[in-house]
Amino acid sequence: MASFFARRALPKAYRELFAPGERTLAWAARADGEEAGLVVATNLGLWVERQRIGWHEITKAVWDGSCLTVTISEIVDGEVDPVTIRDRESLKLTLIEPGHLPHQVRQRVTASVVSSDLNADGSRLVGRRIPGVDGIAWTLHLP
Repeated sequence: MASFFARRALPKAYRELFAPGERTLAWAARADGEEAGLVVATNLGLWVERQRIGWHEITKAVWDGSCLTVTISEIVDGEVDPVTIRDRESLKLTLIEPGHLPHQVRQRVTASVVSSDLNADGSRLVGRRIPGVDGIAWTLHLP
């Protein structure tokens, strides 16, 4: 009988991708096939298709009970201060046995936001923490 507190081990092939000091918080398999791989939450970001998306790059994450929809930002103009961003098309990740993954994603995305102020033109000035970096990164999020 498995222990109540037993945790599934993340496959070594994923752990080898991590930066020094990066640690697993939760993970789940994707329902859309083995080639889609795993979705892994770490202290530094969300791994999808073996690439890390920083918590500060995720503008919204919604869990509907089987599908985690993640909206990621893209830089429109990185030469200005604050950097101008907008949302890309959302990723829809249908998960098998999601466990704590949706909760960890929501918690980490929410915790990264320090300040969010709506402007009259519909844009939003957002200050966010970037894992592993001191200070606050400011962006102007276009509607």
